[in-house]
Amino acid sequence: MVDRAGRCDSAGLHLSLVLSVRNIMWHPWLRQQSAQQDDIQRLEARKQQLISDGAHAFAYGQIQASRTGEQFKRLLAESDVAAAQLIQGPGMTVGAAWAAPSWSSWVPGTATLEPFLRVGAYHDPRDPQRTFTVPFLAPFIGQNRTVIIRTEGEAQREAGLELLQSLALRTALLLPHQASYVLLDPAGNGAAFLIRKALPRVAETQGDIRRDLDQVERNIQRVIETYLDAEVRSFEQVPEGTRVNERFEFVLAADFPNQYDRRAIEGLMKVANTGPRAGRYTFIHQNMDVELPRDLTLEQIENAFVIDLSAVKADGFDVTYDRSPDARLQQTLKKQLDDAKAPERDLSFATKVAIPESAWWQASAQQRIQTPIGGFGTDGTLDTWFGVDGDGRPCAHGMLGAMTGAGKSNLYHVMICGLAQRYSPEELRLYLIDGKDGVEFQPYRALPHAAVVSLRSSPELSRSVLKDLLMEKERRNRLFKAQGVQDYASYRALGESLPRLLLLVDEYQELFEGDADGEASAHLLQLAQQGRSVGIHMLIASQRYGATGMLHQGAVFGNVHLRMAMQMSRADVDALTEFGRRGKLLIQTCDMPGKIVVNDRSGDDGDGASRAGKVSRLPAAERDSIVNQLAARAAALPNYRSRVVVFDGQAQPNLTDNPQLQALLERPVRSGTALEAHARRSPADGGLGVDDWFEAEQPMVTWAGQEFNVGGHARVVLRRRAHEHVLVVGRNAPARYGMLSALLAGLVVNPLARGATVLMADLSVSGTQWADALPALRDSALREAGLNVSLTRDSDEIPDLLARACAALEERRAASKDARASFPPLLLVLSEPHEADALRRVQDTFGASDSVSGTHLRTLLTDGAHLGVHVILSAPGVPQLRAVLDERQTLPLFKHRLTLQVSEDDSYTLTRSRRAAKLQQHGDTPLAALYHDPETEVSVRFKPYSTDTDIPLTAQFIAVAQAIRTAEVTA
Repeated sequence: MVDRAGRCDSAGLHLSLVLSVRNIMWHPWLRQQSAQQDDIQRLEARKQQLISDGAHAFAYGQIQASRTGEQFKRLLAESDVAAAQLIQGPGMTVGAAWAAPSWSSWVPGTATLEPFLRVGAYHDPRDPQRTFTVPFLAPFIGQNRTVIIRTEGEAQREAGLELLQSLALRTALLLPHQASYVLLDPAGNGAAFLIRKALPRVAETQGDIRRDLDQVERNIQRVIETYLDAEVRSFEQVPEGTRVNERFEFVLAADFPNQYDRRAIEGLMKVANTGPRAGRYTFIHQNMDVELPRDLTLEQIENAFVIDLSAVKADGFDVTYDRSPDARLQQTLKKQLDDAKAPERDLSFATKVAIPESAWWQASAQQRIQTPIGGFGTDGTLDTWFGVDGDGRPCAHGMLGAMTGAGKSNLYHVMICGLAQRYSPEELRLYLIDGKDGVEFQPYRALPHAAVVSLRSSPELSRSVLKDLLMEKERRNRLFKAQGVQDYASYRALGESLPRLLLLVDEYQELFEGDADGEASAHLLQLAQQGRSVGIHMLIASQRYGATGMLHQGAVFGNVHLRMAMQMSRADVDALTEFGRRGKLLIQTCDMPGKIVVNDRSGDDGDGASRAGKVSRLPAAERDSIVNQLAARAAALPNYRSRVVVFDGQAQPNLTDNPQLQALLERPVRSGTALEAHARRSPADGGLGVDDWFEAEQPMVTWAGQEFNVGGHARVVLRRRAHEHVLVVGRNAPARYGMLSALLAGLVVNPLARGATVLMADLSVSGTQWADALPALRDSALREAGLNVSLTRDSDEIPDLLARACAALEERRAASKDARASFPPLLLVLSEPHEADALRRVQDTFGASDSVSGTHLRTLLTDGAHLGVHVILSAPGVPQLRAVLDERQTLPLFKHRLTLQVSEDDSYTLTRSRRAAKLQQHGDTPLAALYHDPETEVSVRFKPYSTDTDIPLTAQFIAVAQAIRTAEVTA
C-alpha cells in the first residue's frame, strides 16, 4: 500500500509540479493579454475620438469649400481691375487687346521704345471661360530680332495675315510720327494689307520688290554711317533729340515666299539680318504651304523669333493670336495719330539761328553772306551762304526743290531773318519775288533790307526784276572798272560801300510762261554766269528742279552751287540729276515738313557734302517782331531812308509805297536847281531818271500809279510847254478818282508847287466811296504843303471858277516875259464836267459849239500851259468828253492821257490804237490803266492808284501830310 500510495503521491506531485510550472509560465501571458486588451480599448477610444475629429474637420472643410469660390472670385476681380488700370496707363498700347473699351479714348503719347510687342494672349487651360488673360509678347525695339509668323493651311494663313496687320498698327501707335512702312504682297497685289489706310507714311512700291528692298538697304547703310559709332551701337541709342528727325522703318512681308523671286528673298533676308541695328525691323508671314527655293531657308535669318500658329500651346498655356481691329477703330486711331503733334528736336529760331541783338549788323558781306537755317545730326548746324569761303570755293547761286506743304515758306523766313540780323542794309539788299499766287514775302514790306517785295507777281513782272538786276550788274561793272578792280570783293577791299544783292524767286518756273522770245532764260543765264562777280546772287525755288520752257538749263544749273531739297514726289526725286546717289537717297527721307537736304558743292556726294537735317521753326509772331525791331533799328540811323519797292500783282498800289515820292518827302528839295539834279539822277542812285528835265521850264513831277515792273512808276511831268494838260478817263470811279487825287498829292514834293493855286470842282454824287477823296486831300496834304485850294461841288459855281482861271491867265499874258516865270503854278481841276450845264456844248442848226464857259476852258487849254496854268480833266468816257469838248480841236490839247479799260472806239479816239481796250485781257484784277502821250507816241501800262485799297487813300494823304510836317521840323 505504501508503494502504491507512494506512486500515487508521486503522480500527484508531478501533476502539482506541472500545474505549478504551467501557472508560472501562463501568468505573464495573461498579464500581457490583459495589457493588450487595455491597449485595444485605448486605441478604440482614440479611434472613436479621431473619427469624431475627422467628422468635425470634414464638416468644417465642407463649410470652407463652399466659401472658396466667392473668395477667389473677389481676388481675381481685384486682379482684373489692377490689370485694367495697368492697361489704361502706358502699357495699354503694348498689351491691351483690340476689344478693350479703353481704345475709344486712347490718345497718342510720346513715342516709347518698347522692348516687347503684343501678338496675342495666354489663357489658363483650367479656365474654360478665359476670364483672365496675360499678353503674349514678342521682342521689339532694341532686341535685334526679326518676327516670323509661320502658318499652315488656309485658316492659319488668314489668321497669320490678320496678326501681321495687327502688329503693323500697334507699331504705329507705339511710335507716333516716327514710323514708316514698306508693305510687300506680290501674290495679293496689296490685298493682304487692308489696314494700309490706317498706317502713316507707307512707301510707294515700285513694282519690283527687290528695288523696294534696295531702298531699305540704302537707308540702313545711311543710318549706320550717319549715327552709329563705338558709343552708339544701335539706332534706338541715338539721342532722342536727334532721332526724332529720322523714323523707324517696318518691312512687312505677306504670304512669303509666294511669288517672291530669288532676288527679293535674298534682299529680305539681308534686311532682316542687318536692319534692326539701324531701326529697320522686319515682320514676315511665312506660308509653309509654299516652298522656298531649294538652297534657301529662313534659317539664314539669324535673329528670327518664330511664332508658329500651328502650335496650340506656348509655355504650357493656351494662346490666341490678335487679329486686326475693326474698321471703325482703325479710323479712330488713325485720326488720333494724324492729330497728334509730331515730336521734334529743339531747333527753334531763337536757339539755332538768332544772335544777340548786340551782335546785329556786325558781319561784313565783303567775302560772303551766311546764316544758319537749322540743324543736322546730334548737334550739327545747317548753313546757307553765297560768295566765297575761306578756301576760295565759290557759292554763286542756290536752288530749292520742295512740294507744297514741305515747309518752303518757313525756310524763306528763317533765311531772310537770319541774314537780316547779321548784315546791315548797307551790306545786304533783298529782292523778294513771290509767284502769281503767292504772298509769302508780304511781312517784309517794312524790312530795311528789302529793295523789292513783289507779291502775286505776274511772269511779266518777274522778268522785269531780272532785267533790273542785269542793269544793276552793268552799273556795278562800270564802278569796278572806274576803280581798276575786277570783282565785288576787290571793290569792297578799297573801302567802298556796296551791298550784296540776293534775289529770292518763289515758283521760278512761272518766269517762262508766255515768254516766247526766251527773255527769262537769257536773263537767268547772264545772272548765273556773271552775277557772283558783282555781288548779285539768286535763290530760285519750285516744286521740282527743272522747268518747262527753260532754255540753257545746264549752263544755269552749272553755276548753282547751293542745292537744297525738301519733301518732293518720288517721281521728281527719281528724275533728279542735280544730286548724286547719296543726295537723292537723303532726299527720299524728307517725309515731313521742315526736313531738308543741303549741298553746297553743286550736288557732289563727296566728303559728306549732302547733309540731311531740319529747318528751324520761326513762328509768324516772332518773325514779325524781328522785322519790327530791325525796322526800328534802321529808322534810328542818322541818314537812313526806306527804299523798298512793293508790288502786289492782284491789288492796287498804295501811294505811300511809292519810293520816288517817299524819297522826296523824307529829303525834300528846296529849289528848282536841286530838283533838276535829283530828277536827272538814275533810279539806281535814288533819282527819277528824267534826262530832259530843265529847270527853266519849271517842271513839276507827280504820279498816277505803278508800272508793271519793279522800278517803274506811272509818272506825269508838267512843264511850261504847250498842251501840258492831263486827261483822266474811265468808268471805274474808284480808280479814276485815285489817279486824280494822287496826281494832286504828288505835287507837294515840288518846290515850285508851294504857293500854287488849285481850283477844283468835283461834281460827283455825294455819299459815294470816292466823293471824299478830294476834300480829304485838300484838308491834309495840300493844306500842309501850303497850296491855295478852292473846292466846290456846286455846278453853278463852275463859270466863276473858270473866270478866275482866265483872269489869272490874262494877268500872266500882260506881264513881261521875264516876269511870267515868277508866277506860281495854277491848276484847274474839273471832275465830271459833263454834269455842269454851263460847260455843255450848245446845239444849233450847224451842229454844236462851245458855251461861254466852254470857250473859257478852251482858252485855258490852248494858251495856259506855257504860262503855268494847267488843266486836269476827269470824265467817265469819251461820250461825256464830247459833251463839253470839241473832239477834233480840243482833245489834241491834252498831252498827258490816263485811261482805264474803254471800248475799242474810245481807245482809238484817245490813243489812236486799241491798247486801252485790252488792258484787262488777263483778268479783272488788278485794274490796269494806260498812260499815253500822243506827241511822242509813248504808252505805258500801269496799275492806277485807287480809293478802294486796303489802306484807305484818305489815310495815305494824312501820312503824306505827316511826312511834310516831319521834314519841316527836322529842317
